[in-house]
Amino acid sequence: MAVTEIALTLGPDQNLVGVLTPPFGPPKGIAVLLLNAGVVHRIGPHRMSVKIARHLAQQGYTAMRFDTSGVGDSRAPSDAAIYARQALLDIRAVMDYLERERGLKRFALFGICSGANRSYETAATDGRVAGVFMFDGYVYPTFRNSLINYALRARRMTLGRLPAAIARHTRLAASWLSSALGRQEMAGAAPAQASRPTREEYADTMQKMADRGVQVSMMFSGSVFHEYSYAGQLRDAFGKHGFIDRIACHHAPETDHLVSSLMAQRRLIELVDDWIARIPH
Repeated sequence: MAVTEIALTLGPDQNLVGVLTPPFGPPKGIAVLLLNAGVVHRIGPHRMSVKIARHLAQQGYTAMRFDTSGVGDSRAPSDAAIYARQALLDIRAVMDYLERERGLKRFALFGICSGANRSYETAATDGRVAGVFMFDGYVYPTFRNSLINYALRARRMTLGRLPAAIARHTRLAASWLSSALGRQEMAGAAPAQASRPTREEYADTMQKMADRGVQVSMMFSGSVFHEYSYAGQLRDAFGKHGFIDRIACHHAPETDHLVSSLMAQRRLIELVDDWIARIPH
């Protein structure tokens, strides 16, 4: 089946470059936005965004993959905000365009890495978002996660280095317990997670999204194993919150952050299908 795709420039300064993949057959009332994975061009790692957009179009969804300001082919606007804020403005500009030109009022956002975080932030502040799929987004440690990391590192330690390692991980465990009591975040967070919301902020936002009916799916790859190291970690971190029973969370240690293998790509598309089917049409 031939694919029709439309290259567009949009945004207040016409600075954003995107590719619209119209639906085959009768259109469904949801548009799917595929966000940049970090600074990766809008095709996505291993052309994953292209593959997902065309796959969804065959099912009747409008799909838009685009570059946010300063990424790929999109230039920064004349009055650019800081990166994270500007990305949210760009996403809203794309939704505004699709609402105005295509009559679409409900949106689903797919993002990898920083794209996952921007999906979360947009859904938290824009009621038009009906679903988010977050691949390797924000991660929160648990005591079991700390123990797994300790065990893996201990296996690599020589006998002479073991006492220092034990002391270090004892400090990390104590820091985690302090976080669990609500006094502070765990020390030693990965740089990519340094600006994440606090545990309480994240839980509150996720609960509000769940109460609003936003369909949330998450996937954590083996590339973030030191941060998300076992199935059920999200439940252990937020089990007392009601939202945990209303989202889908997948642990995929066999998949890497760039979804390199064809098997991993097929699995990701299957999970996207499951997610999009849960969004009321």
